[in-house]
Amino acid sequence: MKASLICWIAVSAVVAAGVGCKKREEPADDPIPRVARSSPAAGSAAAAPAASSAPAAPLPPVPDRKLPAGKIAGESTWLPAFKLVRLPGDAGLTWLEAHALCASESREVCTEAQWKRACGEDDSIGKSASWTMTFDGKRGFVVRGGNSCATRTVSPGFEKSPSRGALCCEPAIGIETSNANPAFLGAVSAKLAKFEKALNQRSASSLTAVCDDELEFYGKPRATRDQVESLFAGSFRQWPDQWAVHNVCNVSLQLKGDPDTDSWTAECDKLVYRGGEVSGTIAKYVFGGRETKLRSVTEPRLLRDWSPP
Repeated sequence: MKASLICWIAVSAVVAAGVGCKKREEPADDPIPRVARSSPAAGSAAAAPAASSAPAAPLPPVPDRKLPAGKIAGESTWLPAFKLVRLPGDAGLTWLEAHALCASESREVCTEAQWKRACGEDDSIGKSASWTMTFDGKRGFVVRGGNSCATRTVSPGFEKSPSRGALCCEPAIGIETSNANPAFLGAVSAKLAKFEKALNQRSASSLTAVCDDELEFYGKPRATRDQVESLFAGSFRQWPDQWAVHNVCNVSLQLKGDPDTDSWTAECDKLVYRGGEVSGTIAKYVFGGRETKLRSVTEPRLLRDWSPP
């Protein structure tokens, strides 16, 4: 009975990504709760302009390829299959410029999890430094490679280096869970990616299609689906350039022997961009019921306050 229930959850699993955090002094029509932002200190690294540099020489090519689904070498994080490539002109860019380059081909800068998965399959990737779509608190963004697959540094997003590029990946979210059922892993990851895509397309109706009739939503204990859709739509009007990326989600099952009360939880490290600033949080999503609908979305931890990259 328990095995079949897990399989049922795997097939019907759907995940939702929340939107933004609070921000001080925003227009009154912004419907989504925000986290107050501290102003950067004068002369801080976050406010410094990008350093100028001579045109960068091309980095070693990484041909367009597709990696199979699997775990990061030596780790428990699983990722679905995804494509990656190095595009011409990626050397010597800022973090946002690298994002724009990848977005021009409908891809995104690889997350740290994706980069590690790729380097585990081809260790030559580790010889060149690469931006990732993963933040490291207030210090900046994770840079992988430059010497080997084990090389990891952190750089502010405005910094340019002629020896650093950026691999571009199809979206793929890492999954950490004690349930190794391949069907469960594939279904959860696929639904996460599908919802993240709807979020980045700024489609409020697609996002709320997975919501329960009532749910906890950013401090509102019993928000209706229509209210949630209105909040998403208002946020998209307020911030039409916003987008989000989930790096890795820790997924746990809460099985009580009754499909009406069984649930599962995903806690994800999430990066959000809007209006020239970036924030990072732990986003927590709780799903349950016979149709595995979203019952709660909160952001219990702020890892990076809103600030320029």
